[in-house]
Amino acid sequence: MYEFDGEDISLYRDDFSASYIRNRKLGFIFQLYYLIPRLTALENVMLPAIYAEQDFQTREEKAIYYLNEV
Repeated sequence: MYEFDGEDISLYRDDFSASYIRNRKLGFIFQLYYLIPRLTALENVMLPAIYAEQDFQTREEKAIYYLNEV
């Protein structure tokens, strides 16, 4: 058994379940930055929220907040 955050994830056999765990419960910071050059800073910060299926207004507000913090 492999448990993560109280769930037995050793039973997850499909990509969707593994993606869910990565998108909702894990975070990481690259040692080198990996921005997408064709996107603005705001769009780059909003990108993870797109994968988390947040609505546009929420992800834009959060991205602006985080950019102001740094």
